Amino acid sequence: MSPRVSVCVPTYGRHELLVDTLRGLLNQEYGPLEILVYDQNESHPDSVRRFLEEHGGRLRVERGEPRGLVAAYRACASRASGDLLVFVDDDVLIDDPGFIRRHVDAHETPGTGAVCGRIVPERPRPPSRPDPRIARPDGWRFVRFDYEEPVDAMPSLAAANMSFRREVYEEAGGFDPNYRGHGFRFETDFSFALRKTGRRIRFVPGASLVHRYGSPGGAGNVHLTRLTPESREWLVVFFANTFYFLRKWHGRRRRIPAAFAVWREQAMNRAVLTQGWETVLMRQRAFLEGFRMAGGMRTRDPGT
Repeated sequence: MSPRVSVCVPTYGRHELLVDTLRGLLNQEYGPLEILVYDQNESHPDSVRRFLEEHGGRLRVERGEPRGLVAAYRACASRASGDLLVFVDDDVLIDDPGFIRRHVDAHETPGTGAVCGRIVPERPRPPSRPDPRIARPDGWRFVRFDYEEPVDAMPSLAAANMSFRREVYEEAGGFDPNYRGHGFRFETDFSFALRKTGRRIRFVPGASLVHRYGSPGGAGNVHLTRLTPESREWLVVFFANTFYFLRKWHGRRRRIPAAFAVWREQAMNRAVLTQGWETVLMRQRAFLEGFRMAGGMRTRDPGT
C-alpha cells in the first residue's frame, strides 16, 4: 500500500517562482498526495493569488507569520497529514511527474532514514562526483547535492529536496528551533540527529529538481556573495548558526579545527580577498559577531 505523502513548501518573499514550483507538484502522478504550502507572505500579486485560489482543491495553504525559516519547517512538519514528508524549496523546477514516486520508492531500502534528491543549479555547471571526505566526521563540509550517481550514506540532507517518514522525524527530535534567522545548518543538525538513530541518509539522483539558487526571497543565500549591510547581518547569523552546530555536535578537539576551516572558507577565501579590504574586514567582523552570538544560544541536547 502506497504511503500518504505530504510535500511541504515553506515560502517567503517569492511569488511567480512559487507558482512554478507548485505547477511541478500539481503534475505529479503519485497519489495520495497532500501539497502543503506554508505561506509567510503578507500578500501576493493578483496572478499568484488567482492561481492559489484556482487550485485550492489540491493545494492546502496555511498562513504563518514570518518568524524564520526553521519555524516554518517545524510548522509544516506538525501540520502535514502524511506518513512520508517531502520538503522542497519554493524556487525549484520539477519537470519529472515521477519525482514523488522516486522519493517513495527510495524509502523501501532497509535502513533508510531519509532521502536526499539531486539538486541541479539553474546555471549549468559540470556535475560533481562524491568526495571521499564525505565519510569523515566533518564530511558535511565537503558534500554536494548535484551528483549523478547514488550515495548510500550521505553526511547531510539539503532542505531544498529531502524526505523522511514522520516517525523518523519524531524519533530524531525534529528540527532544532534554536537555529536563527535564515536557519543555515538546521538540516545538517537534523541529519546528525537522524543518523544517531542508526539510520542512513541515501542520495537518490533520480529524484531530481532544478534549484534557482540566488533568487530573491527565501533564506537569502544571495548574501554570501554581496557586500551590503543586509549581507553583513546575514553573515553574522550564518556564522552563529555554524558555531552553534559545531558546539552541539563536535567535541572540542574537532570543533576548533572545523571553526578555523569555516573561517578560511567563508571569511578568507580567494573570492573575498580579491574584492578588497572592505569585504575582508566586513567578513572578519561578521565572523567575530557570529561567534559572540553563538555563545548566547543555549544548546539543545542532540536528538531531543
